[in-house]
Amino acid sequence: MSVVALTLLTVMILAAIGLLAAMYLKDKPWYGALSLFLLLGPATVLAFVYVALTLR
Repeated sequence: MSVVALTLLTVMILAAIGLLAAMYLKDKPWYGALSLFLLLGPATVLAFVYVALTLR
């Protein structure tokens, strides 16, 4: 399970870096917003789930 999670994390980070590079090269600010959501979205959801499960 941890290998799958690590692989998905690596792919997500590489995709975000690719979007940031595309934003810089093509001057498209939406790529930057999408890459920030890609990095922060799943982490925020997991943090809320973790807090909800530990406060139960």
